[in-house]
Amino acid sequence: GMIQRIQERPAIYVGDESLPGAPEALDAVLFYAHRSWSFAQRRDDDFAKALSEVREQRGCESYGFAQTFRTTNPDPDRYTHVSYVLGCWRSVGDLMGMERTYDGFGSRPSIQDGG
Repeated sequence: GMIQRIQERPAIYVGDESLPGAPEALDAVLFYAHRSWSFAQRRDDDFAKALSEVREQRGCESYGFAQTFRTTNPDPDRYTHVSYVLGCWRSVGDLMGMERTYDGFGSRPSIQDGG
């Protein structure tokens, strides 16, 4: 589905991870993709519970995953930052029972390669 495509090839949706703001843009894109999916599936409550649980596990308060990571890592490597955001959203999807076809950067071409 759309969420898996975003996770497999985030550069298509937010640009290269070396661009300023790419982790935050990816976080927003994945938030709205998950939110839209949960709305279409009539699973808003499941989404809210999964998001709340992952935010609690990751120490997020009112900020998104990208901002929380930046708070604890003031000058993060953007590749690591994007990987963190992807991991958070995979956790949300896992809690919702979403099918996962992608497990990380190593299973697809590099973002730098246009991948």
